[in-house]
Formats: sequence, structure tokens, C-alpha cells
Amino acid sequence: MKKRWALPGVCHSGPSRGISFERKSTPGFQLRSISPNSQIGNGVSQVNSHSYNKFKMYIPALNTKRNKVLLGFRYSWEEFTFDKPSDLSYLPHQNLHDRHLKTLGMNMIAVHSLSETHYLAFRGAASASGLFEGWLPEESEYYTFNASLLLGKRLSDSREMGFGLYASKKFNRFSIYPLFLYNHTFNERWGVELLLPKKASLRRNFSSSTLALLTSELTGNRYYLPEIQLAEGSTNPITLQLLQWETSLSLQQAILPMLWLSVQAGFRKSFSFDIRQPHAQRGNILIDSHLPAGMFASVSLFIAPPRKKN
Repeated sequence: MKKRWALPGVCHSGPSRGISFERKSTPGFQLRSISPNSQIGNGVSQVNSHSYNKFKMYIPALNTKRNKVLLGFRYSWEEFTFDKPSDLSYLPHQNLHDRHLKTLGMNMIAVHSLSETHYLAFRGAASASGLFEGWLPEESEYYTFNASLLLGKRLSDSREMGFGLYASKKFNRFSIYPLFLYNHTFNERWGVELLLPKKASLRRNFSSSTLALLTSELTGNRYYLPEIQLAEGSTNPITLQLLQWETSLSLQQAILPMLWLSVQAGFRKSFSFDIRQPHAQRGNILIDSHLPAGMFASVSLFIAPPRKKN
């Protein structure tokens, strides 16, 4: 009998994304900022819109029975548009208005099958985020590096689990935490997909071309801004750190054999919207901002590569 090597994935799971474009929007909200520095002070401003746009693509670099390698490229940009920008009195908000906060990154996904039941999955990425011209900024403060390694076990065609580690490096600070993977398709209609502590989804399949996902996910970005005026007469390099928890319902629909549309709506709870000095110790915040909880919506188009039959 022909040997069947273990690879990630379970039956009836959602389509993978080879090339995708997403636009996410948040309606207006009031941004409150507090600084322990009396020269910077406190401020309250109205944000009319907050948008996030992302383009991603993957190309296969190696495809054998036991080994798969994908190389990826990512370009995203985020913008905050304030109400009546010419009337803004708080300098930090003035200097965030309509800024093109972008991220350029490369990443790699590699999978090696160890046996009929076990596999190793590796992900690595390097990205530059912030305000910069061109493609590759020179300053190291722009860059973030991260990698994960996971040992997975296919318990059946409908169930898999795995354990691993995730590590990241930025501003000469290194962090590491454990990962737990569990994917289980209960039947042709229902399934769960977990990658803890980052993401958890409940899946409902309506057909082979239509599915819905109820997802709870931790998201965030970190941007380096080399010259920002926070107070009169002083310009400083800063980092803007955003961290939030999003719970959403999305509907994915195939509109052509390989082209899918996804629409998503959900609720966002912000944990961090902070301005810090780039190399300061954790907790040393220049400006602590409160981003109120609220709704968001997104739409994305993506090309899904053909799926091999189990």
C-alpha cells in the first residue's frame, strides 16, 4: 500500500489564500490621550475614520510528497483621519493625521512530513513597519523578526493537534511563548480551528463553496516614526504600538472556481494604543491613549489554489 505522509490540515476546512487583498474600516470614535510629561500634556480629538489595507501573496518554492515550501510577500498600510485637522490643538494627534503607516515584509512557510502521523511546520518572517520612503529603510528600529516551529500530529483526516514555540525580536528585545494547535471537523457542517493564544474559530460549512466563521483573534501592529513632534520645539523618534482583540463573523463565498469573496463584521476591544520611546523599558509610555471599543467591517478578495483530494 502506498505510504501517505502527514501534512497540516483537516477535511472541510476553509480555502487557503494564495493572493489576497483586504480592506478593513472602523467608524469614527473619540481618541483620548494622556501623557505623564507635562510638556506633551493630554488631548481629546475626534477620529473620522480608521482604515487598514493589506495585500499578501504566496508562491510555491518546493513541492514534494514530504516537503512543502511557500515564499510570501506582504504590503499593508494603516491610516487615521481626524475631524477638522487644521483645528487640532494636540500635537501628537496632528502628527498622526493621514499618516501612511506601512508594513513591508517577506515570509516563508515550510512543512516537513516526519511520518504518516507527524509533521513539522515552520514559519518565519521579517518586516519593516512605520514611516519611511522606498522599500528597505536603513535604521534597524523599523524591523521585526519572528519565527515559529510546531510539531503536529494528524489524529485522523478530521482532527489534528500540535505544540510549538513562537519567538520574535524587535528593538534588541527577544520574546518567546508557547503555541497550541487544534483543528477538528465534527461533520460536514461544523468544525473548530484553534491556534492559541492568538486565534480561535468556529466554522460552519454550508457547501463546498460557502462557509461562515465565528472568530476571536488577537491582532496588533508596531510602527516606528523617526521624526514626530509631540511638544512645541522638540522632535523625537517614537513607536506607535497597537494591540486589540477582535471578535467577528465572516462569510466566505466562491464567486469563481479559484476566486473567493469574504465579508466580515465584528467587535473590537483595544488593549493598547501607546506612543513610546523606541528603546525604552517596557511600561515606559510617553502617551497612553484610550481607543474605545467599537464595531469594524472588512471585505477581501482572494485567490485560493486548487485543493488536493484526500
